[in-house]
Amino acid sequence: MRAFIRDQLARLGLGRLAKHPPPNQVSSDADPGERPWSLGVEQSLQRREVSVTGMITDRSATTIIAQMLYLDAEDPAAPMTLRIDSPGGVATSTLAIYDAIQHVKAPVCTAVAGVAGGTAILIAVAGASGHRTATARSLYRFVRFRFRYRSEAAGRECDRLVDAFAAAIGRHTQLDRRAVARAMDREERMHALVALRRGFVDHVGGGDLLDGGR
Repeated sequence: MRAFIRDQLARLGLGRLAKHPPPNQVSSDADPGERPWSLGVEQSLQRREVSVTGMITDRSATTIIAQMLYLDAEDPAAPMTLRIDSPGGVATSTLAIYDAIQHVKAPVCTAVAGVAGGTAILIAVAGASGHRTATARSLYRFVRFRFRYRSEAAGRECDRLVDAFAAAIGRHTQLDRRAVARAMDREERMHALVALRRGFVDHVGGGDLLDGGR
């Protein structure tokens, strides 16, 4: 399984993430036929659910992508659901998850329960059309990207990354790239019903969303 994940990450051009083995995996000495996940993750995978919680880092992105690739290999026709409650995190790690969403054949539903903040907004809006859900109390929170760079070239690369995020979010919502960039700069917040009107989510429910809109 680890070799499969490494190969798939390489195909996505995400070889750097292969250096961060998913922390929920059990020992590599486990039977090849066994699923390499902890019991809690195993139960989530049986429901075809992947958690996107807490800060998004290279390590957590590796775990999320590995689980998505596993579910896609198990049944590429069955939908999977990304359950999101995250303030965002590392931009490049988030883009890696976004690329994986585009890569897998299985439909990807997204369900926000809590916060989709910063870079996590991109994951929330990237779900399959008609299958992006949020609880009524969920919050979509834009943040201004903050970079530590010392050269003009690095500054240009940071600007390119911000523009890439704004353009990608714009493709999945009713806001254009410039409107998204303004929302990021102003660190705007949207409750679920506002997000619904702006095309960030397709369905807003009560306190629990168990099926990702399926």
